[in-house]
Amino acid sequence: MVYKFNEYALKKILPCISGFIPYPVVYGALVDSACLIWEKSCGETGNCWYYDVPKLNYVLHGTSALFSTFDACNSLGIFFLASRVHDLYKEDSKLKITSVLRKVKLNLKEKGMTLLVLQCAVA
Repeated sequence: MVYKFNEYALKKILPCISGFIPYPVVYGALVDSACLIWEKSCGETGNCWYYDVPKLNYVLHGTSALFSTFDACNSLGIFFLASRVHDLYKEDSKLKITSVLRKVKLNLKEKGMTLLVLQCAVA
């Protein structure tokens, strides 16, 4: 149960980290690439005074379209491949039952007893 909780937490944290950290940096660099006139004061570069608006338009919308296309391809892949996944938890329950039976058999074997196991269907 702890592993599933950690996996769930990791699934929630990674998209947040990947969404909040690199994208502002990427879009900031894209906006800066469309700058035509930079403020210069004391030999240091300051804010942008004038942007190449058509270039800024294409760069920002093109990047957004690229990310949206990537997302759509991933969503389609998940949609088509998700049908291959079948009852994940059924195997876990069978594995737990067999491991418990193994432990019981070992404990009884140490005490010199035998265990009569009745097979039943696991729902």
